[in-house]
Amino acid sequence: MVEGWLDEQHAYAVYQAVIDEFGEVNPFVNIQQAELRHAAAWEFLFERYGIDVPEVPAFDVPAFADLSDACSIAVEAEVLNFEMYDRMLVSFEDYPDLYQVASNLRNASELNHLPAFESCAR
Repeated sequence: MVEGWLDEQHAYAVYQAVIDEFGEVNPFVNIQQAELRHAAAWEFLFERYGIDVPEVPAFDVPAFADLSDACSIAVEAEVLNFEMYDRMLVSFEDYPDLYQVASNLRNASELNHLPAFESCAR
């Protein structure tokens, strides 16, 4: 669970860096808001399982040559994100609530975020 939460927080930080550099551009603005909802889904489960929500660490954020480069980096990050969720799904098979959240977030990454960033990278 913590790995998923950290990944969502990292994505939020990277997308904020893009917004800071290039302004409130889509798809970063919309997807950044989705990352907040994804992190909140994990936080709900932390509470359910009696796990303290970690502090958000400082993340290393890449430099971007231009907006297309930022989109290309986001494409790579989203692929890694849904691959991470694929691994999680195997370990969450006996926990329907965890499995459902991981499955939903995995699908959002592959089916919504990835195509938006792929389009932006062209």
